[in-house]
Amino acid sequence: MPRNVKRAGRLPLGLKRRLVSGFFRLSFPFKNRARPPVFIVATPRSGSYLLRSYLNSVPGISLAGEVLNPDIPLGLAAGAVSHDEVLRHILLRAAPFGNGIGGAKFMISQLRQHALSLDDVRAFFPGARFIILYRRRLLDQWVSLKIASMSGHWRWSRDFSMPSSLHADPGELLRYCEQTRADYRGIFALDGLRNGSIVLDYESLCAFPQKTFDDFVFPFLGLPPCPIKTDIRKQVTRPVRELVENHEELGPLLDDGILLQEYSSS
Repeated sequence: MPRNVKRAGRLPLGLKRRLVSGFFRLSFPFKNRARPPVFIVATPRSGSYLLRSYLNSVPGISLAGEVLNPDIPLGLAAGAVSHDEVLRHILLRAAPFGNGIGGAKFMISQLRQHALSLDDVRAFFPGARFIILYRRRLLDQWVSLKIASMSGHWRWSRDFSMPSSLHADPGELLRYCEQTRADYRGIFALDGLRNGSIVLDYESLCAFPQKTFDDFVFPFLGLPPCPIKTDIRKQVTRPVRELVENHEELGPLLDDGILLQEYSSS
């Protein structure tokens, strides 16, 4: 048995994707489309995995991960299929378990890679609801992204090793901030989302998870409050000021508020 399990783990990504797709196609006729799905819309390292974990701890909710990520078996390679096939792919992956609420997680960059807008998603999924998640402190988000990319660990694990220091290139950081803001501006410019979305920030989710759900998420989803839980551990635990070796060099960016963003939470 262990030998067979080991071989299965070495299946090529394309074959894994076809096998998983086949399973979902077989189970597709049994799913219930009566309850509109919920989609998380975020950028990398903004807390979307944490938010999904909390949501999946609520009875009756089952949200898939990054269904448009080309690097995972449940994902989809950009440009590999037509526009309608991308939407059908989301339909299959976002199927709920039983009669519960299904959904998935979108990175804004992945939507862009597939030339897909949230208006397209809303048209295909009438009544769909969107939770838009962002991180106020862009420097913290950038540092988290750099550490994950450098280490190859996108979630905390026992073999994760925190780097002793990190050099921040001001130009690179500025471009990152501008692109991140542009991504969210594009989302907030969609009039169709005004009555079908809420906006959450990572910092509040981390500091007050239950209150965030009781005040915003549960009323938005029309669900009674219940305890939420997660087994996720924070990966970057050291203060950014200690991690970034040239933190003082970033003073002008900090003073001008370029490394911060703030959006309405309602």
